[in-house]
Amino acid sequence: MRFATLSPSVQLAQIETSFGLNAGAGGALQLSRLIGLGRAFEYVFSSKDIDAKTAEQYGWINRAFPTSVEMYSYVQSLAQRIALFPVDGIVASKTGMNEFSRPDLETIVEDAQDKIAALTPEMVALATKFVEITGNQSIGKVELDYGDEVFALYNTSTTGSSKQVTRGCQAVWNMPFRVC
Repeated sequence: MRFATLSPSVQLAQIETSFGLNAGAGGALQLSRLIGLGRAFEYVFSSKDIDAKTAEQYGWINRAFPTSVEMYSYVQSLAQRIALFPVDGIVASKTGMNEFSRPDLETIVEDAQDKIAALTPEMVALATKFVEITGNQSIGKVELDYGDEVFALYNTSTTGSSKQVTRGCQAVWNMPFRVC
């Protein structure tokens, strides 16, 4: 289950593609099941941020609450309700739902290993630059507003020059849509 507050600081994203990586090894594998393939493509390919209200509407999170107090109150109440029921039933239900809706652990591990094996010098350079521009801090402008700040990786403040757009078109030529 996934819950969030409607705070402007709550932003979800899949940023791996902006480093040249294949978004996978867990969360991104689930995203198309949560929000649909088309929306997953939109967010994975663009590394755009999504706010909690939109994430709730799309199914990325279960519910968004106006305040953290309301969220914690709801989660506590939900946990207390679930705790009333026999553990065996909860375990069996969770196991069954996961078997039909999630890849198995072996698939997730294999996917992660494939990502590591496929690292290129460009990917490592982009990841290194990300660490440099964020100061390796998660509470900073770049990290907290990555959807807008991603262009810092490419030394531009807009969608990019013609060269970058052309490069992007070539990179996604075999995708199920045309970017340019």
